[in-house]
Amino acid sequence: MLFTIKASAQPSGTQYSTILYRLNAGGTSYPSIDTSALAWDNDHLIEPSVYIDTNIVGNRTFTVYDTIIFDASVPVSVPVKVFKSERSLSEFKESNELHWKFPVQASTLVEVRLYFAEIYYDEPGLRVFDVWVEDDKKISNFDIYSEVGKFTGTAKTYVVEVGDDNTLDIVLTKVVGQPKLNGIEIIEITPTVQSIFGKKARTTLAAFPNPCKDFVTLKMDNGFVKDIQLFDSYGKQVENPNAEVSGNDLRLDLSSQPSGVYMLKVTNDKATETLRLIKH
Repeated sequence: MLFTIKASAQPSGTQYSTILYRLNAGGTSYPSIDTSALAWDNDHLIEPSVYIDTNIVGNRTFTVYDTIIFDASVPVSVPVKVFKSERSLSEFKESNELHWKFPVQASTLVEVRLYFAEIYYDEPGLRVFDVWVEDDKKISNFDIYSEVGKFTGTAKTYVVEVGDDNTLDIVLTKVVGQPKLNGIEIIEITPTVQSIFGKKARTTLAAFPNPCKDFVTLKMDNGFVKDIQLFDSYGKQVENPNAEVSGNDLRLDLSSQPSGVYMLKVTNDKATETLRLIKH
């Protein structure tokens, strides 16, 4: 049986998530390539970012012109140029950490997106570091090359609440070699969007292909689909997405939507689940 599902509309006046900061670590400013007006801020040798103290960590940057590919974790809204430059810890400084401090109001819920690509070393084990966000260790012994190889961009995403000091702290601590970073994106999550997604999204649904170009199919093995809602990466609801159910499959048509990251909320007769989709 084939039929179309109509999504429920989001109330008028809804406030969606806002990008607070975008940083092209080690590189020059670059304009946005998505619907946001916020450009990627510069952080190069002549004009380092104001959010990191180069007197402590050293003013070390590095840029390549090689071809960079992405893994599925990277939103298509991220320019490839972000992965071609990096800021790393200088070996001539006594500090063992890179520390960024972004002014953000206390108790604000934010999504922190950190972008990495190994653009220097040709083998694993030469650069290993830990990642901390708001005094919480998010990754131990992170080796970019071991995870994705060379010249491959990858993203690490975390949802955190900013502490009472009105500062969002991002720290990379040295284990082996010099810790580095290619880009940072900080997005405020409004109460509306938080209520939609919560701090964690269930991902038991299977979707293919994901990333997709125009269409994505979900295997629905756990109940009758009652409703779907589609949201862009800022939490804005896409009105009346074209979706059809045939047997146990739900086919979603994204051909009319711009490239980017989407969240699909599916409600059936047993549960509600949320799935992250990427459209090229």
